[in-house]
Amino acid sequence: MEGSKLTVLILILLGVLAIGATGYMQIEDMNLLDAMYMTSITVTTVGFEEVHPLSSEGKVFTIILMFAGIGIVIYTISYLGSTLVEPAIRRARFNHRTVDEAMILEEERETTDIIDIAGSKDNLVLKEVGVKARSPLNNKTKADILKRQGIVVMAMKDRSGNYKTGIEFHQKIKSGDILLLMGTPKELKKY
Repeated sequence: MEGSKLTVLILILLGVLAIGATGYMQIEDMNLLDAMYMTSITVTTVGFEEVHPLSSEGKVFTIILMFAGIGIVIYTISYLGSTLVEPAIRRARFNHRTVDEAMILEEERETTDIIDIAGSKDNLVLKEVGVKARSPLNNKTKADILKRQGIVVMAMKDRSGNYKTGIEFHQKIKSGDILLLMGTPKELKKY
């Protein structure tokens, strides 16, 4: 649905550009480049200098093109913003919140919020775990932990005291690291 709506909007926008260029070519006897230039500066509201002074018919055409084109350009840009930019902002906010939660856990040093998962009989728990030399987590990658233990590494505090989210799957966990893990209470019990 999202892709088909975007396709329709782009086709409408291209249609406006084609109609605008054709109109300028017919009404003002412009070549294709000048007609595309006039159409582009009109629908984007840039308003650079006209290629040549417009006739009365050309001015009326420009007014109609302006109202139709500007509306379509604004709607297309707002649609792109809501479908492409907003999800990225939401992800960034989630990552920021995860880091804040990890910092709170560092201070409290205890298991915190239980996250209810719809349709699941088990709850997921966030737990901060210090990795020791003999820990089954030591020298494992995030992918190893997820695959073998079914636990998700949400964040990591390295030995220099920096919290990281978005840890690469191939990154090794070392003794001294502190992990924020998510899993069922049963899975996390061994840590």
